Amino acid sequence: MSHDALAAAKATPQAFDPTPMPDSLAVCLTPYEQLVSGCNLESELRTHVTNHGRVGLVGAIGSGKSSVSRYALGAPELAMIALNVVTEDRKKIATVRGFLEILVSQLLSRANSAGRITRKLREDLLADTTPTINPPRTEILTRGELGGAFWLLRGGVAKQVTRTLAGSESYRSTHDLRQAAREALAAITDSKLVPVLLADDTDRLLRVADNPEEAEQLFRGFFGEVLREIAEQLECGLILAIHDSYLAHKDFQGFTTGRIVTKHIPRLTESGQLAQIISRRAGFLAKPAHCEDLLTQDGLERLTTIHCEGRDGELRATLSIFYQALALACQDGSEQVEEHHIRAADTVSVSL
Repeated sequence: MSHDALAAAKATPQAFDPTPMPDSLAVCLTPYEQLVSGCNLESELRTHVTNHGRVGLVGAIGSGKSSVSRYALGAPELAMIALNVVTEDRKKIATVRGFLEILVSQLLSRANSAGRITRKLREDLLADTTPTINPPRTEILTRGELGGAFWLLRGGVAKQVTRTLAGSESYRSTHDLRQAAREALAAITDSKLVPVLLADDTDRLLRVADNPEEAEQLFRGFFGEVLREIAEQLECGLILAIHDSYLAHKDFQGFTTGRIVTKHIPRLTESGQLAQIISRRAGFLAKPAHCEDLLTQDGLERLTTIHCEGRDGELRATLSIFYQALALACQDGSEQVEEHHIRAADTVSVSL
């Protein structure tokens, strides 16, 4: 490995970005089917959702749930409707009506790419789901509303007094929104595609709330009535990202049993697995020669130890440490990332 090749790998931060753009996630993913002997994770996900199955993908934060989901949903026959749960209005995401409003909005915004919804259907759905506007209007006040002291008399005849009422919006009912979602999903199916909802980033539901009571309401609402709505009322596949700590929640099994099949992100414990991931990501853009030699064996073993023990298997954090070590190696003119670079980068990440 030359210093130039090392520098070329450093020039591809997109490949090691701990928070990459969604479109980059699946592109630089090394499938678990290639990393773990006997693993069929990505194929099983595709099979389930193609048959309108509901899958809960379980793993820690940064373990690869988003990457795996988007990779699995990259098949040409699947129409992915991605919904980042935590970035939506949290007052809406935990209620059926609010969730359907968000879902229909997502379906319409992706109409061209996620299912070839016709222009007429798009216009009809917009009309069916947009709040009805009640324009300002005037209203004649009765004598009782005015009161005797304000009842105006002119020549002994009561004069009509009016008031202006402000305009208002009448929001569509849950029934209307459910019907709109069904029509949009049916249009995707009619175009020979399988609609699949990706409910991502649910692992942050309990962390974005202002207090424990709100966190519990968000959790119970989303995994309770909203998940029941998806499972029982909507004709689509589902991949639901689930933080592994949720499995211990007292009501989790009651919410999910019979509604989703759970699949766990495999744990990577071998140095060769990390070497394969780093090699693929390093060649993501720059394609330097011999990417598999970016690290010395001692450096790779140290990174593997950090990944398995200190970082509890969070691949996102491990890749971030490697990229910091790569920058340190480039600074001192090294031709490979060595063990002391990994140790130094780990120390920096811990202090942050």
